[in-house]
Amino acid sequence: MKNLFLRFCRWALPLLGVSATVSCDFVIQTPDMYGCPPAPEYGVPVMEFRISGKVEDAVTGEPVKGIAVTRIYSDDQYEPRDTAWTADDGQFLVQGSAFPADRMTLKFTDVDGEENGEYATESLEVGLERIEDPQDVWHEGVYAAEDINVRLDPVRSSETAE
Repeated sequence: MKNLFLRFCRWALPLLGVSATVSCDFVIQTPDMYGCPPAPEYGVPVMEFRISGKVEDAVTGEPVKGIAVTRIYSDDQYEPRDTAWTADDGQFLVQGSAFPADRMTLKFTDVDGEENGEYATESLEVGLERIEDPQDVWHEGVYAAEDINVRLDPVRSSETAE
C-alpha cells in the first residue's frame, strides 16, 4: 500500500506543479473574473495621473452636468468602477494610478436621460505630460492633462424631429 501511495505521489505532484504554473500564468496576463486588468504590484512600474476639463453642449456651448467620465482600457474591454461625473459647471476630474502610458482614452456617457438633455456618447484620446519626476525606480512620476474641452452632440428625440 505504501508503494502504491508513493508511486501515485511521484505521478501526481509533477502534474500539480505544471497546472499551478499554467494557471498562474493565465491569471497574471488576463483580466480577473470581474474583467479587471491585473493591478500594478510591487516591482511593476506605476504612474499617477490627473485629467481635468469641461464638458459643453456642442450646439449651445453651455456646460453639461451629470455626464459620466470613465477611463477606458484597451479595446474597451474593461471600464473601471471609479467613474467621475461632471459638476453643474461641466467640470470633471479623473485621477488615479495606472501602468505607465503617455495617452489615455476617456468615455463620456449621458447617464441621466432627459433630465438635462440627452447627449451622444463620445470617446476621446488624451495625451498626458509628465508634471512631476519619478520618486523612485518603480514610480514613473505624475502625469496630467488639464483644461480638456469636450463638446457633446445633443441627441434629438423623435418628437423634436417631427
